[in-house]
Amino acid sequence: MCTRIAVADTGEGMTPEVRAKAFEPFFTTKPRAGTGLGLAQVYGFIKQSSGQVTICSEHGQGTTVKL
Repeated sequence: MCTRIAVADTGEGMTPEVRAKAFEPFFTTKPRAGTGLGLAQVYGFIKQSSGQVTICSEHGQGTTVKL
């Protein structure tokens, strides 16, 4: 059985360049806040659990992360 969780927002979305780096530790687009560890931790946990994680996002369209 496959179970999927999706989390979506209606924010500004990600450019392809940002999306390509989103799971890298310490990568952030925030100039004064954030450590850039959130999605890296999600990626590590999901991979360790034999799962998959994907990001669907277009700049100006919001983002959906599927686990």
